[in-house]
Amino acid sequence: MCSQYENIHLGPFPYLADSNDPQSLYWDNVVQESAAARVYALQTGAYNLVAAIGAAVAFDPLGNTIAKISASADMDETPLLYASANTSSFNTSKMYDVDGQASWAIVKEIVDAYPGDIPRVEGD
Repeated sequence: MCSQYENIHLGPFPYLADSNDPQSLYWDNVVQESAAARVYALQTGAYNLVAAIGAAVAFDPLGNTIAKISASADMDETPLLYASANTSSFNTSKMYDVDGQASWAIVKEIVDAYPGDIPRVEGD
């Protein structure tokens, strides 16, 4: 997806616990889990909209949080997450990048440069 120059990425997560929830585990905390979504937005230059049970967050192409709803929000008061995107900044001239840092060409370079002394084990 990173090599396809998407402008808006929908990144659903199954569950995100509130950052101030004392019973949440480190791996299901919204702060920890949204870090990957923030990096994805920064690497791709796309708006990243993350929706999950418990929280929702939107990141701009620079990885900044532009809107969020925590699990402790009153759903009668705040049932939806609203965020706006500057669509005039979308790059529609390029559709893909074969040499980008997250392209198939880079994966092929990694495979081709795999050390010969390490056995290659095929999966099932």
